[in-house]
Amino acid sequence: MKKKLILVGLIVSCMAVNPVKAGEQYTGDDDKIYNGGVLPTYVCLGFSSNLKKRQFFKRAKMVLKVWPYANVAGNRLQVAENELAKMNIEQRKVNTNKYYKIAENEIKAEFDKDMRKLSSREGQILIKLIDRQCNRTGYGLIKDLRNGFTAWSYNQFAKIFCGTNLKRKYDPYGEDEDIEFILEYYNLI
Repeated sequence: MKKKLILVGLIVSCMAVNPVKAGEQYTGDDDKIYNGGVLPTYVCLGFSSNLKKRQFFKRAKMVLKVWPYANVAGNRLQVAENELAKMNIEQRKVNTNKYYKIAENEIKAEFDKDMRKLSSREGQILIKLIDRQCNRTGYGLIKDLRNGFTAWSYNQFAKIFCGTNLKRKYDPYGEDEDIEFILEYYNLI
């Protein structure tokens, strides 16, 4: 009873002192609250069951594991595309495969051993995140880096054994909304 009374007293005293909502500017005398007077906003996760909670954090663990690979791969491919964009059409035709091959070899040299240890589900998330970073599907990337037949055969392998389609675009407001939420929740974007 005594603890409840103290708790109620603390809550009432906190409410009596100039209340400020999250994200609003604090206009009091003391401007040392947080980040120049702006209160932080927090997301409170609520789950309907322990199963959904475990599934969320398992997915979050997978996303956090593959995010660095996707980020680096996206950056390297973006650099190659920027170099190609600076060239005229004739130079681009000659150097496209060369620049993509350089980017692919850099990524392989740095991450090949680690990527081979990924599970198939983590690989699917990696492909989605690379699509998110490059704005190109896995199928399109393989077709550019290798050739159309290799892209088709990888896509068939992914459909049969992994249950995914490399031609599917990353959809932050639909199927991949949970991945996007995880990236925002952990401040990765």
